[in-house]
Amino acid sequence: MRVNRNTPPVFTPFLSLGLEKFVGGGGYLMFARQGALIWMWSVGNHPEIAPEVPYLMSWEFGDGLTWSLSDNMRHGWWGWDMPAETHIVSDNPYGLDILVNWIRYGTGREPIQDIPVFHSLRVSYGNYNDLRSMVFSVIDFVSSFGGKTVDLEMRVQNTDGLVGESKLLYMDNELQSAETKIDLAIDILEKITEDSMRRKDETFLWIYITQWLVVTATGMVCGSVLWTLMVRRRVYREVPTTKRM
Repeated sequence: MRVNRNTPPVFTPFLSLGLEKFVGGGGYLMFARQGALIWMWSVGNHPEIAPEVPYLMSWEFGDGLTWSLSDNMRHGWWGWDMPAETHIVSDNPYGLDILVNWIRYGTGREPIQDIPVFHSLRVSYGNYNDLRSMVFSVIDFVSSFGGKTVDLEMRVQNTDGLVGESKLLYMDNELQSAETKIDLAIDILEKITEDSMRRKDETFLWIYITQWLVVTATGMVCGSVLWTLMVRRRVYREVPTTKRM
């Protein structure tokens, strides 16, 4: 891709991060009409037509803004996981960040300029969701064995509140404050994860103790019966017959 430097700062903040070096999966052929704004060009996709052709264009119509993209949004360049048989591979880690910035501008919001913080923030939200899923998997396991998990669930709900506050700050483009909130939420959730694993270990301990008591009691009963029947057989010796007078 080649980015038009003479456009609002939607895609240009990604230039320093190597945007024009990432390889895409292809694109359709588009031609720009008079009045259209070309935001990016695709390089090398249609060499028989031109060295580079329009990749993303916009057109203002009254108070509206329309977009034309010569790409499939499911291509790996945009950050989606593509099936292996498509052989579409991209090393662009900022695809979803580019998409979000594009949507922000298209909906009248201020584009984000601090891309490294924004990218780290988006990754943190994903990490929180993954960690939260693991915590609830452990909680469900402990609960299935009758363990107490209400306190853990309440702590997770309180942490979710922090994440909600972080997302509101993110929507207002207060990225530093949003990052502080989500980092705090992840730290608390990691502590909850440790506590839930400890609760799981305690549950396993009681399971092991119960199993040991059951096996021990069964062995004692069986041993007692065996000793009574086999060792003390004299208790069951044959009764002698009475002599006839």
